[in-house]
Amino acid sequence: KRMIYLKNTTLDVPLEEMNHNESKVLINPVVVSRNGHARYWEACLSCLDNMGLVSRPYEMIVRYFDKAGFEHEDKFEGFEATVLSHELDHLDGILHIDIAEQVLNMPKEKRKEY
Repeated sequence: KRMIYLKNTTLDVPLEEMNHNESKVLINPVVVSRNGHARYWEACLSCLDNMGLVSRPYEMIVRYFDKAGFEHEDKFEGFEATVLSHELDHLDGILHIDIAEQVLNMPKEKRKEY
């Protein structure tokens, strides 16, 4: 089984207004299509203080099963597509710094300012 747990992937909601109980579990996700282009500075607990500038699709359509075993096919756009793409890479043993155009070493507090 391949499983991804997505939580709080919305950039346009202020942190204090987020519903921290919202989450989505994708079991055996399969990418149906990738469209567009987005570039974000990504960080990850797996890479400590290393953040990388990564190009990813702006939009993805993914087929997956939920926790109850029901199949879904959903569209993920913008930052949510970036997060999903990042997590899919983890399932394949790829870290964002492996595919980054540029990598910077910067502690978390400095990254927030950056």
